[in-house]
Amino acid sequence: MAEGNGHGFWQRYAGVYDLFMRKDRRAYDALGKMIRAELGGEMDVLELATGTGLVAQRTAGGCRSYLATDYSEKMLARAGRKPWPDTVRLEQADATALKYPDGSFDAVIIANALHIMPDPLAALAQIRRVLKPGGKLIAPTFVRQGGTKEGFLEKPMQGFGFRTWHGWSPAEYEAFLRQDGWRIVRSDLIPARFDIAFLVAEA
Repeated sequence: MAEGNGHGFWQRYAGVYDLFMRKDRRAYDALGKMIRAELGGEMDVLELATGTGLVAQRTAGGCRSYLATDYSEKMLARAGRKPWPDTVRLEQADATALKYPDGSFDAVIIANALHIMPDPLAALAQIRRVLKPGGKLIAPTFVRQGGTKEGFLEKPMQGFGFRTWHGWSPAEYEAFLRQDGWRIVRSDLIPARFDIAFLVAEA
């Protein structure tokens, strides 16, 4: 599997992930509200890199179906301990090698993950393939103000084996998606411990 930081990293720290992210609760609440505004009751939604379900908990209730995936079994096990509506299913999947048929989903959510993937274009290609015509890519991602990744998450976390492959500023992240052929339909910034660029795009 080609997602960032390696399968072993997420397996190792699944048990403490929610504790580490607790300080970002307000940002995730705001993020959930913004994502829910993009979803509807007749939509089939895929979430990639769901982790322990922090985003899915805040967004999954209002959809016809919500498939929350991650490639770490232990992260999914933590997510599975939480209460979910009947419309939600948890499943292991690699964002860069999806098994789902073309045109399966009305929206794909990939939150705070593209910046830690060595090859985010591989994930975006898969997302484009599984989206229905006119479907939405909802891709909020941690960003920094400036043009380098020096000090962005890496310094405090590099001792744990965490790696950030892309330290985009908000403008750089938006340009990255545009260069891959996506049309940006919504762009916002959520101030947080690590700011989140909230982008919605169509292929």
